[in-house]
Amino acid sequence: MFKLFEIVHFYVTRRLLDVNIGVRLFALMALAASVSLLLAAAGIFGLAASKESLRSVYEDRMLPLQQLADIARLMLINRTLLQTALSDVRIHTHSTGSSELTLNQELARSTAHAIEDNIAKIDTQWQQYAAYPHPPEHLELANRFTLSRGTYIQEALKPAAAALRSGHYEQTKELAAKAQALYHRAIPDLQTLNQVQLETARDTYTGGVRRYENTRLMALVALGLAMAFMTWLGLMLTTSIINPLKQVIAVFRRISNGQYDSDIRTAGKDEISKVMRALGDMQTKLGLDEQAIHQLAFYDPLTNLPNRRLLRDRLQRALSASARNHLVGAVMMIDLDNFKRINDTRGHDMGDRLLADVALRIQSNVRQADTVARLGGDEFIIVLVDLSPDAVQAAVLAESVGEKVLTAINQPYVLENQTHYSSASMGLCLFEGQDVGIDDLLKRADMSMYQAKGSGRNALRFYDPQIQA
Repeated sequence: MFKLFEIVHFYVTRRLLDVNIGVRLFALMALAASVSLLLAAAGIFGLAASKESLRSVYEDRMLPLQQLADIARLMLINRTLLQTALSDVRIHTHSTGSSELTLNQELARSTAHAIEDNIAKIDTQWQQYAAYPHPPEHLELANRFTLSRGTYIQEALKPAAAALRSGHYEQTKELAAKAQALYHRAIPDLQTLNQVQLETARDTYTGGVRRYENTRLMALVALGLAMAFMTWLGLMLTTSIINPLKQVIAVFRRISNGQYDSDIRTAGKDEISKVMRALGDMQTKLGLDEQAIHQLAFYDPLTNLPNRRLLRDRLQRALSASARNHLVGAVMMIDLDNFKRINDTRGHDMGDRLLADVALRIQSNVRQADTVARLGGDEFIIVLVDLSPDAVQAAVLAESVGEKVLTAINQPYVLENQTHYSSASMGLCLFEGQDVGIDDLLKRADMSMYQAKGSGRNALRFYDPQIQA
């Protein structure tokens, strides 16, 4: 008998998940009205309140939460865009002999356009969020964020976009620092608004459940025997609503903690299932945005190699490992010979294809533990780790790798059905421990690379003259 009851309970519960909550509530209220007018009145009052709580969760809480998340994401993207634009710097020499740092004009203009587009999106999202009805205690937070957001946009982002279009490095750098400070000033208010929305949603859930429980208690008091069946049906309905709501609360908490890989399972077709599907979409989008931001911040978009920022981190780890293991490593600076010629004669698209092919050839001739990075333009860096405890043996191994890489670069390239030949000049600098800093290592490799160019190109030179000999 008990087994049969479990089967019936499971079947009815599963069927309830496929029925809209409004239909379930209407059926329960109709049954209550047939038993007693008093029960019907109590059921209509309590269950309608529960339905309104669910509607509020789905329509009044989910969309504002998503808009706040979009605003936070756009503000984070703006910070990353400014950092990326500032990482591509050129040295411009005037006719008077003086020089100054300037930005990559093409990257700066595209970054300015992207920032201005994000500013418009932030304004749109905030206007839509502000249009929703909010409790009076939320208005102070919203007004405070409105002021900090306006300061962040008017005093930092818009001037930074203008500075990017003009190509001024120092001005852009100052405005980027100001934008960073204003971002950190504004983001706590946005996070607080997000948390307040989550707490309000949780209170809405709790209020809906409490109203329903009160309704059930009134029905039990009014009609004793009749409520035996009503209680069983009410418990099933409660289970079909409260358990998914608890899952929603748990997912909200995980998302607010930055966890975007939680498994969200949706078995039914009711309103709560729609909420769960919307949560899943938002979670996936946030996770993808985080991955895209990481890719943009640490990898070169053309070759998918680590950029300068990630290279410095890899170099620091290599220096620390060398100090622990007492093994010599090497830094190799590679610059393609006469690369400007292919850009001038065959266009930048061909130049980009050549750079991508060169990157693949370099990677195929080093170990997985080594690092290949692109500094920008036609300059590449190789970091070789754990070569040998003996500097001479390490130099021999590094030279062997360098010759393999130069030979690979020298092989013909087929670009748009035409054969192209290229070569490279390579500078090589050994390191052991952390006696030499990252900047000095890169300078030494750069100096030896220019020595290779001065010797006639398509050559390798060590920084240490004795090792070179």
